[in-house]
Amino acid sequence: MGYRVIGFGYKELQQNINLKTQKEKILKIIQFFRFLILENKLKDDSAENIQILKNAEINCKIISGDNLLTTVKCAKDSNILDAKDNIIILNTIKDAYYLNKPYEKIDITQLLNSKQIDFKLGVTGTALIDIQQMNDQQLIKNILENTLVFARCKPEQKTEVIYLHQTLFNKKVGMIGDGSNDCSAIKQADIGIQYIYIYIYIYIYIYIYHIFFFQFIIGVSFYETDASFSAPFSYQKKSINCITIILAEGRCVISNMIECYRYYVTINVYKFAVALILLYEYSNYSNFQLVYINYFIAIPLLSFVSLSKPLKGLSKTRPNCNLLNKENAFRMGSQFILGSCGLFACYYHYIYQDFYQDIQSLKNGHLYNDQNIAINIMFLASNIFFLITSITYYVSQTFKQRMYKNRMYFIWFLILLIYSILLYLFIDILGFSAFQIVKELHNKKKFLIEQLVIVLIFNIIIIIWEECVIKYIFSNKIKKL
Repeated sequence: MGYRVIGFGYKELQQNINLKTQKEKILKIIQFFRFLILENKLKDDSAENIQILKNAEINCKIISGDNLLTTVKCAKDSNILDAKDNIIILNTIKDAYYLNKPYEKIDITQLLNSKQIDFKLGVTGTALIDIQQMNDQQLIKNILENTLVFARCKPEQKTEVIYLHQTLFNKKVGMIGDGSNDCSAIKQADIGIQYIYIYIYIYIYIYIYHIFFFQFIIGVSFYETDASFSAPFSYQKKSINCITIILAEGRCVISNMIECYRYYVTINVYKFAVALILLYEYSNYSNFQLVYINYFIAIPLLSFVSLSKPLKGLSKTRPNCNLLNKENAFRMGSQFILGSCGLFACYYHYIYQDFYQDIQSLKNGHLYNDQNIAINIMFLASNIFFLITSITYYVSQTFKQRMYKNRMYFIWFLILLIYSILLYLFIDILGFSAFQIVKELHNKKKFLIEQLVIVLIFNIIIIIWEECVIKYIFSNKIKKL
């Protein structure tokens, strides 16, 4: 039934009893009085949220100092154990039996070595001591891997359980606890969560089962209790659904970091390509052109990406945190090549025009030529390349909402993209004097349209390459835990 059972007894003592009498002598021959039976109810949404974590392939286990049978019942109620699971109770290594056949002893070592594992284990602290003394590391891993319930565990054993999962399985482990008994385990875990406030400590033991541990990305502390000193973050709601929320937020943040990294590196490569071209022309961007590229395009887009909201649910896939992995290198490398080729194509299209003038040397003591068609066409082209690069790197499903739902980002992107395209078509009207557009370019509409077509063709190729080719190559290589 999963009830907590407390037995009460009494003994009549003489008035002249010696207070120095040993406690053991006084407690002999106690008269039974009553049982106090407490039902250990879960929060209404606990089972639902545990199931969400399991569906996302996050391995959930329960560890407690309570009775093993009570803990197993709570594990079933919370969906940590499925109703169809065959459960083996492991009091010690030599004392094991199926939960539904308590009088039939089994040899757990032989059962694990048979490799026909169709059961889940419930382990006591005493059995955990036996497990740690084993010499067969693979057997230890098999036991821990199939154990979903740890009961009758001392505070230091909770820490040891987490340490074993970290070292043997090389996985990130999170710990939720509610009191001082959990502090060391929370500190040992990669992620620490402190759960519920101390003034309802008795309420916890009656209505809420209080300790879970599982694998996820970030930790949270609900209120300031003893365990909160070990938990790195605070969260003031009582529902366990905060875990799902924070996991989704964490994945969204990682996706944003990856996007910003890719985008920032790529646009700097584009700047280097433009610098090489303009160096040949003894020229460079004007001051306001640099300000526009950096403070109107790059920085706002990088900032608005951080406003992207996570999906409400959790997927089985994980964002790859390694910024130097093959996928990132391949994505950015292909963008470097295609984008740089697009910029050079614009320049080569210009030098084959009849009005192109090759600059042989600097005149009148100028350090560089600040009035040059090459500067203007590189400025116009880099604007669109910088914008398109941002959307090709935008990570959406399965970690974030669609791009158009990030309104600040999407509106700003559309405004700049439309303006950048119209600038090619109406450069004499929309070209601010601060851009220092040479007047000779105002009359070359056909040339500018051809330049725009080249830029759009290369950007379409980049989008197709990113959305079709690269996603197809890496679609089956997404990292899972």
